[in-house]
Amino acid sequence: MRASSMTLRIHRLLLQLFAVLAVPVIIGAQPRGGELEQSVPIGLIQYSIFQLPGPAADSIIVDLHYRLQQQYFVFLRQANGRFEAKGELLAEFLDDNGTSVGREIRPIRVERSELPGPNEILPDIQSIIRNTLPMRRVNVVFEVKSFESGRTFLERTRRVSMAFPLAGPALLDDPMPAYRDSGTHMLKSFNRNGAILYGSTGGLVLSARLPENSHTAVIRWKVHSQGSEFGSVRREYEGTDTLAADSHVELAQSEGEVGYRLTPGLQNGWCGFFLSLPLHLLEPGTPQVDLILESGGTSVERTYRLPVVWPSRPQSLSRFDLAVDALRHIATEEDIDDMTGFMADDGQERFREYWRKRDPDTTTAYNEVQEEYYRRVDEAIRKFSTRGEFDGYKTDRGRILILWGTPSSMNRVFRPNTGPREIWTYESLRKRFIFSDPSRTGEYVLTQTEDL
Repeated sequence: MRASSMTLRIHRLLLQLFAVLAVPVIIGAQPRGGELEQSVPIGLIQYSIFQLPGPAADSIIVDLHYRLQQQYFVFLRQANGRFEAKGELLAEFLDDNGTSVGREIRPIRVERSELPGPNEILPDIQSIIRNTLPMRRVNVVFEVKSFESGRTFLERTRRVSMAFPLAGPALLDDPMPAYRDSGTHMLKSFNRNGAILYGSTGGLVLSARLPENSHTAVIRWKVHSQGSEFGSVRREYEGTDTLAADSHVELAQSEGEVGYRLTPGLQNGWCGFFLSLPLHLLEPGTPQVDLILESGGTSVERTYRLPVVWPSRPQSLSRFDLAVDALRHIATEEDIDDMTGFMADDGQERFREYWRKRDPDTTTAYNEVQEEYYRRVDEAIRKFSTRGEFDGYKTDRGRILILWGTPSSMNRVFRPNTGPREIWTYESLRKRFIFSDPSRTGEYVLTQTEDL
């Protein structure tokens, strides 16, 4: 997982990069009109299915992992002065005849001492619902209600296949994309609708049954990746691992957290394993994972889809022309010409190469510096755009925000005979920028820079 300790390092790298490459703002061509394409949201409600062998030969354990964002619910003040949000969650499994074979209803209650702030990041509500089901296909009904708002999320289209031969080698469907928690050493689900987070490390947790009297197996895997970002190319990664049939996957708890461990012994002839994959090299998209399990002269094949999501993806990266134009604060005219003067694919590859050279960690596909830069571009567009255009990154205030980040303090001064002024102070950088709006139209220009 990406560590939060990277934040300071990213900031320093940005300062170093911008100090060397920053040039005066250059007003380029206007981006095309219309709204910015929204980045694909992960969603307020997410859930995924993980299968494990059941206590009987013809049964399956189905773990439903869910993640609910607190923003889905409404907080109301209670008589004791605290704030509370209430709701209810339903998970039900129906066979092909519509008969319920597993059902659970859970109350949801979140209490706070005060209302969430506008920019406060609230922890998600996460847990697991476990059912032991007969071996058959089922439809999943998943419903989440927010009592105060009357909002209801309902999905009943997901099907789970739990049919496999009762003898011979087999791999269970619905493996769990997971990472190894550094603190608890448990295997933990990403819990993102069966997807993994861009830049993460980890793999798949699976259960396999080997032929009788076989104690080892060979797993051959191949990952086909085609990213959805600018200039992405198709890549393949493959490898081979040896599996010892000496443990099974078991639900575990540690320090109040839920995960899984590999526990010695088999479960009704099934063994469990964690297959490490090069997830950190995969770009946003939907890679395909092909597995071949070989043991005792027999083999079984499975193909899985493994979506890679980037929930914090800046919106300004959704349009290539805007993403390139926003580089004018740090890139040279030659760099810009290289990205815009060729065919689309060539220009996009040069854009990717530009950021590859400025990636603080080239061992992963994720580029922290690029994300931080375009996060600032997004902020400049939101705060400083004028007349309905997405031009906030071109303004003087937008340029300073992109190059130097959020100031330590920002003060607006009004005087009777002159337009308003904004004073931005960066304590750690010992700099101050003063902007004026002489025409009183909201279009501030940089008029003075001071060293503190």
